[in-house]
Amino acid sequence: MLGFDITKTIFLVLNFFVLLFIMKKFFFKPIMEIIEARKEKIEEGLKQRAIAKQEQEQALKDREEIIAQTKVDAQKILNQTEKMKKDIIEKAKKDAEAIIQEARAEIAKEREELRQEMNLKLIDLVTNAAYRALPDLAKKDGHKELVENVILDSLKRVA
Repeated sequence: MLGFDITKTIFLVLNFFVLLFIMKKFFFKPIMEIIEARKEKIEEGLKQRAIAKQEQEQALKDREEIIAQTKVDAQKILNQTEKMKKDIIEKAKKDAEAIIQEARAEIAKEREELRQEMNLKLIDLVTNAAYRALPDLAKKDGHKELVENVILDSLKRVA
């Protein structure tokens, strides 16, 4: 019974190859197609991931460049603003100084006009007082001018 039977061996080998063909045709081929499709899907996912990673890196670089440019622009704006502020302050100081000088000149002019007006009123008052006090002197010709000249000389010495 433990002998070697060629017909059984041929039948077993033939059954093995038939079974292998059936399994390959109906089981292995569809499984291999599923595995191949899965492999292609994974490869496509890896490609998409690599593309997305490159896009992300580019977006980060672009963002950093934009931030750097924004900082430069902001610094330029700050510098321009500072310059404008200094220019405005300088102009305001010059304008204020001009206004002060004008006011001083106007005050000096008004003071001089007031002094002259007061001198004229004082001359009139003193002249009238002198005419009242010295009625005889006022009656003589030319004494009015003499009195006014003496008063003007006295006022010039006081001023």
